Amino acid sequence: LALVMSMSLVTISNAAFKDADKISNKEAVDVMAAVGVLAGYDNGEFGATDTLTRAQACKIIAYLDLGGKTADAIKGTGTVFSDVKATSWYAGYVEYCAGAGYVAGVGGGKFDPDAKVTGVQFAKMLLCALGYKSDVEGYTGADYTIAIARDANKNDLFNGLSIVTSANLTREQAAQMALNALKADVVEYKGGTNVSTSDGTKVVINAERSTVANDKYDYRVKTAYDAKKDNTVQQLCEKLYGKDLKGIEDKDAFGRKAIVWSYKNDEVGTYATDSADYTYYGAVSGKTLFKDLGLAASTKYTLTVDGSKSEKTGSEIKALAKDLGGYSYIVEVTVDDKDITVITIEYKLAQVSKVTKAKDGDKRSITVGGKTYETESFAKDDYVLYTVDKNGKIQSVQLAEKVTGKVTAVKGDKLTIDGTTYKFNAGGKDILTTTDNIL
Repeated sequence: LALVMSMSLVTISNAAFKDADKISNKEAVDVMAAVGVLAGYDNGEFGATDTLTRAQACKIIAYLDLGGKTADAIKGTGTVFSDVKATSWYAGYVEYCAGAGYVAGVGGGKFDPDAKVTGVQFAKMLLCALGYKSDVEGYTGADYTIAIARDANKNDLFNGLSIVTSANLTREQAAQMALNALKADVVEYKGGTNVSTSDGTKVVINAERSTVANDKYDYRVKTAYDAKKDNTVQQLCEKLYGKDLKGIEDKDAFGRKAIVWSYKNDEVGTYATDSADYTYYGAVSGKTLFKDLGLAASTKYTLTVDGSKSEKTGSEIKALAKDLGGYSYIVEVTVDDKDITVITIEYKLAQVSKVTKAKDGDKRSITVGGKTYETESFAKDDYVLYTVDKNGKIQSVQLAEKVTGKVTAVKGDKLTIDGTTYKFNAGGKDILTTTDNIL
């Protein structure tokens, strides 16, 4: 039996979904849940990999446009599409999106509410929420996907995703696209002439599109590094949520660039924004850094290790007396010209010894390694991997994955199970590295 750690940027969030450990796009899901656009199922799970339906997509857009209270108040008539009855839970959302031009039927007077939504279809809906007009931008006709993909990419709607836009979209992918849209610029139009093409399609030509001005505030409030404030153009989150939604660019508990999201002054979570240029699992020597980073022996570099800064030549880095990191560590290295930043993050293994339910029923805490952590994802006796910052505070907890199989070799600190070799420390208390697994 081995315990395996999955690799990802550590995030600190207040998400209460029972399946939070299965969510990859945590920042997007947390933020969209906080503003009330996305919710979990009745069983307390989010269902990250469930595919999004056309009806669900309409609810998301209606919530984005109107807010949950107003969107829920819309009563469907049941007269727009033959398969959308007035009593259906989605009737108001579908009819709102149809009336706003965000969606159309599938033919024969039907909407097909349970059909799956593709990436490009959801991108069209988000672009319309940003103010883009379908009849102006060519989102209809034979080549509509090309026009949508063009504007979606221009607005970074697919950032953070590796998807085929024609494939069905999952709930967490939809959350990521919605968050990307919140950070995109809102547009408006002036002028234009309505014309009809030979096939009867109605379009608008010669309309002038521009971004919407905003000189009141910016959702990216004062930052701790390299501020990119923009008080001249309105982003969708500013249009929808005003000053309630803020994204403070700062650093996380490990010293990495991060964004701290808050909604109505309640913190949503802290999320690392930059992936490391080099990631090592275990101890890293100066010699390895010298080689992998392509350092010059006589050149001076600024080396920052866990916040401690020093000036060193390439030769001095190569000759470092002490390895960085160690057993159970992830070492993240970011290089910016002659600035080298090293972040070491230790993962510890423990068994959940206690679960304490909160009085309000929304949160509970677990005791791990003698420390407490708020969560909804774990049960007593679960084996978990957790990280602790320099101040001793737990920053993340994730369920340890179990690997079972036949042990075919044990040599030193190496263990082979079904042909895969793992490393472990002598005390068996920490999580160690292998060439392709973290134990």
